[in-house]
Amino acid sequence: TLEPNIFQSIMTLVENGLNPNLNDNNGSDAFAIARAFRAASDADINQALEAMARPSLCSELKYFLVPCSWMSTCLPFLLGQTDQRPTLRIGTSILLATEGTVSEEEEEEDTKSSFQLHDRSHQRHQRLRSHQQSLRQDLHLRRDFHCVGMNVWNLISEKFGYEIEFGFSVVAIENGGLAIDIRETQQQIPIPPTGRFDYEALSTTDIVSDDEDDLFPEPSDLSPRLSLPQNCTTKKSEDSTSKSNAIILLPSSQPSPSRQNESDAMDIEPLVRKRKRYGSGLGNLGNTCFMNSTLQCLAHTDPLRRYFLSGDYASDLNRDNPLGTGGELATRFAELLEEMWLTNGSTTNAGVVYPRSFKHTLGKHAEQFLGYDQHDSQELATYLLDALHEDTNRVTKKPYIEKPEQEENEPDGEAADKAWNLHLRREDSKVLENFMGQVKSRVQCPKEVCRRVSTTFDPFMYLSVPIPGATDRTLKVTLVPLEGLKHEIKITMHKTGTILTLLKKIREQWHEYCGDTLEARDMVAIDVWNGEIYSVYKDDEEIDKIRDTDVTYIYQMVPSAQLKQSEEIEDRHSVERPMPRERQTRVKLPVKDLTEINVGETWRHEIDKHVQQMTLMSTLLNPKRATTEGLLRFYNKLGAFLDKCHHALDLSQKEYEAHIKDEENNKELTNDDLLSDSESVEIFQERALNEVCCQDPLFTDVSEVKQVARLEFCEKKFYKYIIKHIDDDKNKYREGINVQVIFQRKESTGIGSIHQRTVDKTFTAPLCLRVPGDMTVYKFRELLAERLPFKDSGVPEQSAVNSEDNNEAKAAGSNDEYAVVKSPSAKRNGVRDANPNLLVMRQIPMGFSDQRNGSYGTYRSHYSTPNQLGMLERLDESDHESPAPVHLADSSDEEECKKLSDCIGQNGQIFLYWPSKLCERFFDVDRYECAVQFRSATEAVVKENENDITVLKCIEKYCQMEQLEETEMWFCNRCKEHVRAWKQFHIYRAPPILIVHLKRFHYSASTHRRDKIDTFIDFPLSGLDLTSEVMHWDAESKPIYDCYAVSNHYGGLGGGHYTAYGLNDDGTWGHYDDSRVSSNVDPKDVVSSAAYVLYYRRRDIVCDSTPDFSTPDAVQNYTEQRNVARIDSMDLDERRSSSSSTMADCGPAVVDNEDVEDGDEYYNKADYDSDHLPSAQ
Repeated sequence: TLEPNIFQSIMTLVENGLNPNLNDNNGSDAFAIARAFRAASDADINQALEAMARPSLCSELKYFLVPCSWMSTCLPFLLGQTDQRPTLRIGTSILLATEGTVSEEEEEEDTKSSFQLHDRSHQRHQRLRSHQQSLRQDLHLRRDFHCVGMNVWNLISEKFGYEIEFGFSVVAIENGGLAIDIRETQQQIPIPPTGRFDYEALSTTDIVSDDEDDLFPEPSDLSPRLSLPQNCTTKKSEDSTSKSNAIILLPSSQPSPSRQNESDAMDIEPLVRKRKRYGSGLGNLGNTCFMNSTLQCLAHTDPLRRYFLSGDYASDLNRDNPLGTGGELATRFAELLEEMWLTNGSTTNAGVVYPRSFKHTLGKHAEQFLGYDQHDSQELATYLLDALHEDTNRVTKKPYIEKPEQEENEPDGEAADKAWNLHLRREDSKVLENFMGQVKSRVQCPKEVCRRVSTTFDPFMYLSVPIPGATDRTLKVTLVPLEGLKHEIKITMHKTGTILTLLKKIREQWHEYCGDTLEARDMVAIDVWNGEIYSVYKDDEEIDKIRDTDVTYIYQMVPSAQLKQSEEIEDRHSVERPMPRERQTRVKLPVKDLTEINVGETWRHEIDKHVQQMTLMSTLLNPKRATTEGLLRFYNKLGAFLDKCHHALDLSQKEYEAHIKDEENNKELTNDDLLSDSESVEIFQERALNEVCCQDPLFTDVSEVKQVARLEFCEKKFYKYIIKHIDDDKNKYREGINVQVIFQRKESTGIGSIHQRTVDKTFTAPLCLRVPGDMTVYKFRELLAERLPFKDSGVPEQSAVNSEDNNEAKAAGSNDEYAVVKSPSAKRNGVRDANPNLLVMRQIPMGFSDQRNGSYGTYRSHYSTPNQLGMLERLDESDHESPAPVHLADSSDEEECKKLSDCIGQNGQIFLYWPSKLCERFFDVDRYECAVQFRSATEAVVKENENDITVLKCIEKYCQMEQLEETEMWFCNRCKEHVRAWKQFHIYRAPPILIVHLKRFHYSASTHRRDKIDTFIDFPLSGLDLTSEVMHWDAESKPIYDCYAVSNHYGGLGGGHYTAYGLNDDGTWGHYDDSRVSSNVDPKDVVSSAAYVLYYRRRDIVCDSTPDFSTPDAVQNYTEQRNVARIDSMDLDERRSSSSSTMADCGPAVVDNEDVEDGDEYYNKADYDSDHLPSAQ
């Protein structure tokens, strides 16, 4: 419904503008009224458009007649073009057949204050209406009167006064239009589809003379509009009258001879409409710059513009197509093009076209564009072209057609023609003929057992091409294989790729490099910092977690299948299962107690109540800290305690029986001194159990037989828990454990003897290994002796020394501080160790950091003290001449026989404390750190593409084969599942008009993050040769294109702005920034990093540069006269350039005041890339 308080809001604008503190009262008054007039006019337009969409509201509309003489005089003041306020009241009495008379007293009274004028003019209106006559029968719109809406009438009548109020209602007519019903003259005035009457055309201040531009006729050609002659009854005129602004005359008894002659003259001399040189700017309605940019690009598409401006589209309108808009959007688009491009010599004060009607119709049929939110110009172009195609589709009934696939031995030409002909059976329009191409799509299943290939030929209306390298990232990683030297590899992949994708890329390049096969599941990505593993990347993490400054290592691990435990080792180190204990049941627990203890973890709390150490049970039963040995020790202690309790209860029973016999023998005891059997037994049992608890260091508070029975039940539950823990522990490390090895040695820090101190410092990169779950400490030494590089040395062997021969070792002496020694076991058995490097490893103390209680890779402080691993303790390295005693790790030692999994768990850290001299003499650090660099063929191609990116390379990348992401999987009807298929596109048939969409906006489906790519893309303005990319073409339609329009996007996702470049008929480029139009733009400015959508025209397409649209008959003459074109932006700037030109040396530009009033902010191109972009699209 119509808002009842609109007029009050408009008057508030006026009153707020009348500030008595201002010195220039006339200027303030004019500015306030101009703002209110614009607001009132917009309110009338919105109400008219709403009534067109909902015809039930037309009864609430009302329009009023205003004489042309008054409007031509007062309109410049209403538009704010002059500060001189007219004192002329609205003399509507001249519209009467016989004017009323006014006395001198009434005349004098009506000239008083304008703030009281409305009440007295209303009284005058009442007096005149009492003796008025009917309206004149020869009234014509735009010659005698204009129609204004209710809000405009309320404003001007309040401010200027009036004589007679002529208000008329609105009725609905055919084709969904509205008309003003003037019953007194039997006339119906159609309301324009835009909702705006062109009464602004009378502003004399904006008329441009012929010497300013040869596209405009002489002012004498500004003749008033003529009514439709009665003898003209062609079908074309009937269809056009519903959209005309002219009056529809019903049969009249006495037509005016002079008017009839004038109409006949117009029939004889057809009017020539001319096309504007640079079109028109489009006003920003509020975040509609995306729409203006797309409309300007499509308006410069010559085949499309010619099709709609010539009216040929009307014969193709398909109003019954359910996929279209009933022809509404096509009609609005044609009307908008007429406003933008055509002029018949009439001029208006507006330098821009406001596409309100088009925006309303667009939102009506496409809800995503409803309102004034930000949108994408390419999405609008896609929808608009599809809607225009459906509205003008020549196929009225679409048959059902299945999408054909290319058969196995079918040639591409036959398959493509078959698919194209089938497509034309459903789709056939002028839009399709100009914009539709054909692409060959090939999809292949990635599974080796399937490899199904699906090839189809699909139509396309635009190419959405990726930007090479813009979404890619190059990572430098170091691969550490199981054998050989390290290799530095550069991997280029998508920015949103995962670590798993990185590992697969490494596998491909490694296979290409040496032919060996690496499995992604057998590689681990590590972040190394200060020689230690800072973090380990998970397979599902994205690579954006890796910074450019990070040092990334990829370690090859031993395959898990090779780490299965042998039966011999498993039997040797397997833990014996405890045997369940069977005891005599003394008390049968009630069901209530059994149910209470058996629920959840209640049995744990029951045991914890009788344990003296408060945190023992929580630590013992913690899955991260629990060990099999600890659980067995506690189980044995609990069993021993219960055995003591049973033994104490047996003794208490014997004592009780002896006590009963003593009572029977003692006759002097009275009955009161004798206790009952039950009471006396409990006393003896409690005393016995308390003595057991007092002597036991672990358990307490057990004083009843019932408590013993409850503990026995909990013991059975604990036994089951141990069995489960042993089974889990047995299978926990069946596939091995990952271990990181850190190399440290003593180094001095600080300056001077006072501040100098020795600390453990990491001196090389770590090593990550996967070892069997049952590997012992000594076996780990053997593994390191095989993996680490050692220097070749002819050091003389020294007698072995163990803990029992320290004195002998000290006395032996040697000139070498450290030497390779014989193993004691080898000496005793008469054999020597096969690997001399093992003798070095047996001299190196080790420590470990248990990672089972923390996250893997958490960086450890240099000053933390790890636990000792193995039998060797660290010796203090001091400067002395006598050598330190040489200790060797013995495989039979208890510490060396411990399993690594029990000590460090999964992902634990092991520290090798290299003695300084031993490290320098035997450990080959240079060979350990040596890395070979190799460059793959893919890396060379990427580096070449990084030099310069062109639109042709973008199209080439579009045609490259790629594997679908997880979010885009393809359903294989042979495998019956969704797979990450390989897809590839080939352009088979190129369209006459090629739209290239640069994918500058990237969206990550995994992180739900959007980014904009500002990479500069070089594209030719002429001569884009696609002959190598298009599979099928002939000599007449060679795919060589010239650019004619560009849609630009400046800024980012948070705030940006759309503009457009268009190639005009004279071969110059124009810049269209909403309502601002700049001509003679340097072609170098067109090619910029802001280019978003490129519009190309094939060279065989003939462009029509003729600016005239002649009308063949009087009916077309009349139809074209109803369209009052807005003034050309270029010509309007010639009058305003002295005061409002803001564009830099790029030709004429226009800055329209209406655009500022309508909410459009001015965007300076120099500020588009700044950090202070306006928060608009």
